[in-house]
Amino acid sequence: MKFVSYTHFTELPPRYDSFFERQKQISLYLTRYWFENLLDTSFATTDQCRIFVVEDDENCQALLMLVAREPASQNGSVYARWNLKEGSLASLTNFQSSYYAPLTADLSEADLAAASRCLAHGIAVEFKSCYFIDLNLMDPQSRIYESLAVAFETEGFRTYRYFYKGNWFENLNALTFADYLSSRDKSSQKALKNFQRKLRKFTKEDRMSVKIMTGENDLPQILDAYRVIYDLSWKESDFYPKFAEGLLVACAYQKSLRFCLVNVDGKPAALEFAVVCGSRAIMIRTAYVGDFQKLSVGSIAILTMIEHLINVDHVRSIDFGVDDDAYKEIWVQNRRERWGLTFIRPEGLKGRIVMLKLGFRKLDHWMRNIIKSFVRRKPSN
Repeated sequence: MKFVSYTHFTELPPRYDSFFERQKQISLYLTRYWFENLLDTSFATTDQCRIFVVEDDENCQALLMLVAREPASQNGSVYARWNLKEGSLASLTNFQSSYYAPLTADLSEADLAAASRCLAHGIAVEFKSCYFIDLNLMDPQSRIYESLAVAFETEGFRTYRYFYKGNWFENLNALTFADYLSSRDKSSQKALKNFQRKLRKFTKEDRMSVKIMTGENDLPQILDAYRVIYDLSWKESDFYPKFAEGLLVACAYQKSLRFCLVNVDGKPAALEFAVVCGSRAIMIRTAYVGDFQKLSVGSIAILTMIEHLINVDHVRSIDFGVDDDAYKEIWVQNRRERWGLTFIRPEGLKGRIVMLKLGFRKLDHWMRNIIKSFVRRKPSN
């Protein structure tokens, strides 16, 4: 195995194409078009893309790929306030991400371990300025999570594992939409039946129409509706306003886009933006015009999208993203944890400073837990 590195996707050789095709069946967040849209719409002029690849010796095919940004401490990171500089790396994620992992070929346990060691050694030797790596939103139960930890520890890096966010999802196991509805708890069933009743009522009155759009031919209507609804919704402006529209366009051309548009009285009222990769669907964004909130247009958009994903796309799982928003429990019943892996090279001044900061952070966290425990135990007068 050998280690190579690049600074942009345009530098990657065509022989990696089949490697990226495999990722499309795994997760949106591992696809080339996801990363390229992030680079095109969300990168500051001071940011640098780093792509580290482990290739096989015989055919120079990609076995393992780590896609990262430099410097680390991006918005949303647990290290966002650390002001980390050149030589710090972080997973290429953003506020919309619910998952991250290094991209892999179909490797055995032994080959994955060997590729991880090659990656860690390559970064340690050829990227000597690297003193900090933060890979967040990973599955702590995955093979790659522990394989990377062992590999970087072997190269002298200190490892810190931490909980990052919760991710809500539903495994459907070939359910029909009717099965999905009947599998909800009584409270959720009542809410969903109410949304169905409203949709039937307003459709019969010719006030409401619902449409699912999927292809590039629909892009003009999709983009126009998205801009109108988002501008009139309760949501704050995006930190990177071109990101969502760029993703809509990229997904349309990849035929992974699912866009539900709800019109009320002939006007765009709500949208649900989802992406299908293989047998998995990800709910990217819901938005609705505030004037139509009482009509439950946002919930009707979600309900219509889920019905389409189950009955038409036959997806086997639906991902509702990260954070523990209360409304998600109506739609999905399972929660998994996304964790981070931080590697720190203790040699050098920068590494020592980061180790010191991390030590203070752990101490602060420990003290806060002690105080909370004391407050809970303190008897009331």
